Amino acid sequence: MIMQRTNRRKPEELEEILSNTEKEIHCYVISHFEEIPAMTIRTLAVNTYANTGTIMRYCKKLGYSGFEEFKIHFQNDMKDLNYDSFLIKNSEDTIHVINKMKQLYEDVVSKSNQLLSVTQLDRIVDKISKVTYIDFIVYDANTAFAEYASHYFFLIGKVCNVYSDIDKQIQFASIADPKDHLVIIISRSGSTKRIIKIAKILHKRGFYTLLMTQRYTTNISIYCTECIAALYDNNFDKMGDCIFYTSVKYLMDCIIQVYYTKYYNQILQTVKQYNEHFFGIDD
Repeated sequence: MIMQRTNRRKPEELEEILSNTEKEIHCYVISHFEEIPAMTIRTLAVNTYANTGTIMRYCKKLGYSGFEEFKIHFQNDMKDLNYDSFLIKNSEDTIHVINKMKQLYEDVVSKSNQLLSVTQLDRIVDKISKVTYIDFIVYDANTAFAEYASHYFFLIGKVCNVYSDIDKQIQFASIADPKDHLVIIISRSGSTKRIIKIAKILHKRGFYTLLMTQRYTTNISIYCTECIAALYDNNFDKMGDCIFYTSVKYLMDCIIQVYYTKYYNQILQTVKQYNEHFFGIDD
């Protein structure tokens, strides 16, 4: 089904209804779909070693009234395809991969939104407003995301540190003053032993900790003040890691943007000072 054009076929249905010749035409069309609007039916027939009658039957099986409607709408329709599964297949056409990624992002954001508690979000933002430091406890790929988020926390006036080495994590957890810090832990599994060790120290010393992981109840969450669940699928073909990081980014962006709105004028002043100091400009 194609959004807003309900008579169009899903990609999964075409395998069953197209003849072998039509499948060859379809492969050519998918590979050259950006060129289709400029083609005539005879040009497409010549390029696919078919006749114009076969081209017409192919267009109608896709759900178009004829070739003219096909060439007018096909390019845009291809970019609005909807799929039964996000599963990436072997040697899949580029346009299908692009469309699946688009649909996956939309689906992840929608489902992450459903999991998010507005009350919890306001509670976290209120705590952020009361501390000077935002500290990330992460490792591996989560470090890159923490660095991304730290940029925005600095812009809203917080001193942000990213701790990815176990020795620095232990040192921080052992000697920092809990009263002026909010610690964000990102752990996909929620059961990593080294993170559990740090979480125990933070919990014992009274830190406010926010855990972002795939479930509300994990081996780490019992030691954390707040837990936000992010989506995850433990399947490489279904882009499980991409799902998790997309979900985490959306949830973190929500936290940052809510903080922006609540402390808007204060943040504008902070950003202005930043620009003046580092870029020598006023806005």
